[in-house]
Amino acid sequence: MLGQLAALVLVVATQNVRVGMPPYQARHDIRQAAALSSVVLTQEMGYRRAVEFRPAGWRSAHFAGTWPGDCATYWQRSTWRELRSWVRPVSFASFPYGHRWLLATVLRHRRSGQRVAFVCVHLITHGLRRPQVEARSIARVRRQVRQLRATMPVVVGGDWNRPYGQRARFHGCHSLRPGRAGRVDYVWGCGMRAVRTVVLAPTYSDHDGVRARFRVAP
Repeated sequence: MLGQLAALVLVVATQNVRVGMPPYQARHDIRQAAALSSVVLTQEMGYRRAVEFRPAGWRSAHFAGTWPGDCATYWQRSTWRELRSWVRPVSFASFPYGHRWLLATVLRHRRSGQRVAFVCVHLITHGLRRPQVEARSIARVRRQVRQLRATMPVVVGGDWNRPYGQRARFHGCHSLRPGRAGRVDYVWGCGMRAVRTVVLAPTYSDHDGVRARFRVAP
């Protein structure tokens, strides 16, 4: 198993799919993120049915509801098999768009048999102006990551609404800056090492996508 793990490389992308884009634009951005990746984390999917935007040969995890369904995770079927998925609230606040949820998906890598958890997040806008709400949200994400990390490697990423240069840290996790330090979309790998990050542009969304390559620690 250690030999298999040492050879396991994960390529994960995150893409905010702006609400209100025509379906062909949303489909373009998701497919662009999926190219050369095996897992894609998406945000602003609460008004969509994720299954309608799957690239050929891909599967998805998505829950109903504007806020529980904000995140959707896609994976390449030939590479991964789903074990389970769930959503969990990270913030309930009275200001607009203050309700945010994470989506956790546990997949099994078909070749190696390794389980990996993928946590998709979309935190509140202007979190630096609402530090208490943001701090509680990040604490809940950290708690979920810590629980999963006890038994498997974890990838956590999405739209943090916090510049990379001011990012919240996750113990035992690694990431690389996605281009400029002001970018708010990025990915952490826990129990693995980030070896490359690429910005995906142009997009129809108001967010560029980010693709990260990780090597699982032996």
